[in-house]
Amino acid sequence: MDPKTIFLMLWLGNLILAVLFLSFPKVKNRRTESLWIAAKFSEAIAYGGLILIAIGKSGIFLMLVSNILLYLGFALEAGAVWEYRGYKNWPRYILPFLISAIFIRTFTGIFGLRANLNITISSYVIGIFFLLATLPLIPDKEEKAVLNRVIIAVNGIPALLNLVRGTFSFFISGNTLGSGNIINLLTYLAMFVFMISNGFGFLLLVREKAERELKHLATIDYLTGLLNRRAFLEQADKCLLMARRRGSSTALLVFDLDYFKRINDNYGHAIGDQVLQAFARICRDRLRNTDISGRTGGEEFAVFLNDCALEDAIRIAEDLRGSVADHSVTVDTVAIRFTVSIGLRLFGAVDTLDDALISADKALYEAKRSGRNTVVVA
Repeated sequence: MDPKTIFLMLWLGNLILAVLFLSFPKVKNRRTESLWIAAKFSEAIAYGGLILIAIGKSGIFLMLVSNILLYLGFALEAGAVWEYRGYKNWPRYILPFLISAIFIRTFTGIFGLRANLNITISSYVIGIFFLLATLPLIPDKEEKAVLNRVIIAVNGIPALLNLVRGTFSFFISGNTLGSGNIINLLTYLAMFVFMISNGFGFLLLVREKAERELKHLATIDYLTGLLNRRAFLEQADKCLLMARRRGSSTALLVFDLDYFKRINDNYGHAIGDQVLQAFARICRDRLRNTDISGRTGGEEFAVFLNDCALEDAIRIAEDLRGSVADHSVTVDTVAIRFTVSIGLRLFGAVDTLDDALISADKALYEAKRSGRNTVVVA
């Protein structure tokens, strides 16, 4: 296998990957996919130029354009990985290096630096771009990302080989782009393997993230960040079954914000949304990690208390009620206070979740009739 054949494989492979990403369904974060597609097209055009050079269509302009497009492609590819991982500031780190690399390669090309030294520069630049694409994929301590580690390992091989090739070319004056020596061939083959594995690996990563986003959209209430009604009922039902097996006590709290319609009417729905968000924050701050909270209606919420006796459930309910009463939402220097009524039901030995919801709702209505801002046990 000679360099021309490998360049042809790289040209065709990058085109196919670009088309695959174009046909991939978009869920969110189009910027990541757009960067990746632009990278693949840029690299494909660059390898097309390298094919022409390898078959004898040489020229300073063609060589410079091919190298610049290759640098640009690898920079965009690294940027796409950084963007995928949430590092929106990637241009601050990658663009200065890209601009410097383009300037140096243009300068050396115009002033006729020997071919082997130009290869040294390009090899080091490409190797560094491989490393830049690897850094964001390093998993956090709590992150179990096998696919990330595989891509890191695959990235490391062409990065190392490009650095070796650059050093080799520095000392071997006869090394050119089309030379069929073992170092060149291994480097080109490693870049082909990188293209395939990184391309499909990134495709899988994006698909995995898209599935997580869809799951998030299907289970989380967009306004408060709590579980929506369906997700809350599903999780509470599972926890109830597990608690029954352990023989532990569980309880259910249902909430209704008092006079919420009055807040909407007097201050507007935007302020009403702030009140709902404030209540959700109080729930997150005051509840235990084992408890499950969700928004079950407009101003209605519910909490499933795991491993909780009646006395503890009453204490938690009173703590939430008091925290809400002490809180306020400020609008134009006016502090808007609000309260919450709570119905509490301790699960009986044979209670289903529906049974507990009905009982807790009756207790909630009793709390409303009793003057609001109170806790009633069913």
